[in-house]
Amino acid sequence: MAIGTRFKRTGTTGRERAAKAVDPFYRSKDWYRFRYHVLKRDNWTCQVCGVRIGKKGGHVDHILSRHDRPDLAFDLRNARTCCASCHSRKTVLQDGGMGNVRTAGPGATPACTVQGEPSDPGHPWNR
Repeated sequence: MAIGTRFKRTGTTGRERAAKAVDPFYRSKDWYRFRYHVLKRDNWTCQVCGVRIGKKGGHVDHILSRHDRPDLAFDLRNARTCCASCHSRKTVLQDGGMGNVRTAGPGATPACTVQGEPSDPGHPWNR
């Protein structure tokens, strides 16, 4: 067997697959410019937990989601710097995570109460 033939790569790499899955909005020059201004304004510091972020590692969070308020996509008052952990936590709580289909729209009844109990009266825990 020739060297390198046994573990030959096929298809696209993980990075290439991830790049194809990204919303074109986040590849625009306007977004890169906006993102830089938000990160610089917030001094590359997470506005949720206060951790200092490297110049390439920060996330810019739309406080009101771009899905719900597309008119605020480039509004600096609707954007903040977040570390990856805080941004992921917020995104998962809001809509199940980046790229996932929303299961509930604005005004929908939450699945559980603030105490963590199911809000559905028919749920087995409420019987």
